[in-house]
Amino acid sequence: MTSMNFEDIGRFIYGAARYGGDLVDVMDWMADDVGAARLAPGNDDAMRDLFSTFFAKYQDNDALRENYERFIDVLKNRLLGR
Repeated sequence: MTSMNFEDIGRFIYGAARYGGDLVDVMDWMADDVGAARLAPGNDDAMRDLFSTFFAKYQDNDALRENYERFIDVLKNRLLGR
């Protein structure tokens, strides 16, 4: 099992908050990316599994950075109403 990458999880959550999003936006982004069902907030076990699956897919730092940048672009566009 992949270890939990709290620094990268925090980066996604902080980025979401910075551009008008929240933890649900992060979880939805990750679930959509890995083809999993979107989660209801508060399901800690499922959220942990989702994070593990997502970060196992993006073990390459460059790929993870590109994914994060796409996530932020989506949030920025949503914030600007595009």
